[in-house]
Amino acid sequence: MRIVALAELAYISDPAEANLLLRPDVQKVEGEAVARGIVRFLRTRDPGSGFVTPYPRTTPAGGGGGPEGCIDPPLG
Repeated sequence: MRIVALAELAYISDPAEANLLLRPDVQKVEGEAVARGIVRFLRTRDPGSGFVTPYPRTTPAGGGGGPEGCIDPPLG
């Protein structure tokens, strides 16, 4: 059996997030979180997030993401 996992943890195109990803402590915490999630998925019957079939939309959800109107929190 082959399992592939893709995790999007931050955007390197966002300067604040790119700076966070340079920090070894952030890399360690994010790597450990992904590893815990994979182990949990493989070893338990825990449904995880409880994701269910999405609610059917009758109108578009909106324009989607983008940096407009977003404010990065201060990095401390």
